[in-house]
Amino acid sequence: MIGDHLHFEVLGHAEPAGSKTNMPRRRFPVTLHSMRDFLAAFPLVDANPKSKGWKEKVAQAASAAMLRDRRELMEGPLFVQITVRRARPKGHFRKDGVTLSLDGMRSEHPTSKPDVLKYARGIEDACTGIVWKDDAQIVKEPLCKEWCRPGQPEGISVTVVEL
Repeated sequence: MIGDHLHFEVLGHAEPAGSKTNMPRRRFPVTLHSMRDFLAAFPLVDANPKSKGWKEKVAQAASAAMLRDRRELMEGPLFVQITVRRARPKGHFRKDGVTLSLDGMRSEHPTSKPDVLKYARGIEDACTGIVWKDDAQIVKEPLCKEWCRPGQPEGISVTVVEL
C-alpha cells in the first residue's frame, strides 16, 4: 500500500446491509415532478433492520479514527481493505473446547450467508460523509470474511489509504 493510512476496528457482531427497497411514504395519487419528489415519496430503506445500529457503531468508530489522526474528509481515489471476523459455530468445537480438525465439511473460512459484499455495503454506507465523500471513490477493495481466532472477539477491521 502507498502512503499513510487510516485504520479502525469495530467489535461486535457485524450486520450486513440488506437489499435497498423504496418504501412509499405517501398515499397515491401523488404528482412527481422531479427525482427529488420521487425520492421524498419513496425513500430507500434497508431490508435488514438490525443494520442501522451496526452502521451507527461503524460511523462512530470511523469518526473517532478520523479525529484521532486529525484527518479531513478524503476526496481522492481510495484503497479500502475490510476484514470481517465471525465467531465459529459451536459445531466446530469438541466438548472440551478444542477446534475440530478441518475434514472437508468445515471450511477454514465462513462460507455461509451473508456474503462479504453485504457487509462491505453497510461499512461503505456508514463511512460516507465521515471518511470519504462518496463510496464511488473506492477503486480497490479487498474483502475478507474469516473465523475469529481463539480469544478474539467478533468484529471488523477497516484500513483506508488515499491513493
